[in-house]
Amino acid sequence: MPGQMWVVGFDDQPVAQWFDLTTVAQSPSRIGREAGELALSLIDDPGADRERHLVLPTHVIPRTTTAPPPAPRPEPQLPPD
Repeated sequence: MPGQMWVVGFDDQPVAQWFDLTTVAQSPSRIGREAGELALSLIDDPGADRERHLVLPTHVIPRTTTAPPPAPRPEPQLPPD
């Protein structure tokens, strides 16, 4: 289905470049730092609330597995009566 389907990966692994795969990238070092800080805070205060919600930045690396959106199609016209 070329031209009808997009494929997007996650994490921008090196193999994504080989396939020229569009990916959503994130920072593994930032994820590790945040996880480490959370682990240390739980060690310091075992009774602390363990539930956390953290949104980290990501960005899209466009490659050839995605394309611009198609142009709008004209509305079909019914034949006159």
